[in-house]
Amino acid sequence: MAVVNNYSKYLSYPNINLMTRRDHEKYLGLIEAIAYLYQYQREIKKMEADGVIVEYVEVSLEDIDKANKLANEVLGHSLDELARPSRVLLTSIRIMVKEIGKKESLPISEVYFTRRTIREYIGWTDWQIKTHIKQLEELEYLIVRNGAKGKEYSYALNYDEEGDESKKFYLNLTPVEEIKKMIKSGRSK
Repeated sequence: MAVVNNYSKYLSYPNINLMTRRDHEKYLGLIEAIAYLYQYQREIKKMEADGVIVEYVEVSLEDIDKANKLANEVLGHSLDELARPSRVLLTSIRIMVKEIGKKESLPISEVYFTRRTIREYIGWTDWQIKTHIKQLEELEYLIVRNGAKGKEYSYALNYDEEGDESKKFYLNLTPVEEIKKMIKSGRSK
C-alpha cells in the first residue's frame, strides 16, 4: 500500500547541523508509517502510474500531529550536544554533587569528586564512567582539578541545572494549526 503526503510542501524541519538534516528523512518516514498504520480506517484511493493501478492512502493532519509529537520526543535528542549516556551521567553527577554539598554545607562549586565517588554513587563500571566523563570534560561541563600521572583525578561541576536529563529539545516542526492557515491562505513553506 502506497502512502501519499499532500502536506509535504507545508512541512519544515530544522537543518542546523548534519544530524538534523539526516533526521528529516526519518521524520517524513514517521509520518508515512503513521498513515500506513491507520490504512484500514481510511479511504483507499487509486491512481494510475506507468499503466499500473496503484492503491494508496493519504496522510492526514492528525498523522502529522502525531508525528510531530513523536519526533520532538525521539528525534529531538539529536539537538543535544551530549551523547545520551553522557547526559545521564551528567544528571547523576549533578544530583550527587547537590547531595554532597548539602550534607557538607558546601556550595556546588566547591564540591570535588573522583571517578570512584561517581562509581559508588551511580553503580556504573569504571569503563563506562571513563568513556562518558571524557565528553563532559571536553565540553567543559566538568573541570579537572587534579590529574597528573600517578595522581588521582578529581573533578568539579562547571554549571548548575543545565544538564537536566528531562530537558526537552524541540525541533521547531510545523504545527498542524499553521498548516491549516497556510492551506487557507494558499501559501507553502
